[in-house]
Amino acid sequence: MPWGEFFVLADRDLAVSLNSWHQIAIQVQGEQLRVSVDNNPVFDLQDSFPLLSGSIAFEALDNSQIYVDDVVVESLE
Repeated sequence: MPWGEFFVLADRDLAVSLNSWHQIAIQVQGEQLRVSVDNNPVFDLQDSFPLLSGSIAFEALDNSQIYVDDVVVESLE
């Protein structure tokens, strides 16, 4: 997939409190992808075409803002 092309693996509405910090964990091992928010599972899915290297990014919707702190990337092996 060339840079700049994106597709949605999964989505869902998630109610979170505003103006407070939340812990987001993303775990990837092979084709398995798990996401949790405040230690509550949100997604557990298979990605048939996983990216084996690259970078991460955070995005906010128009006319909104987010604060990101303490980003840690670790190997699961």
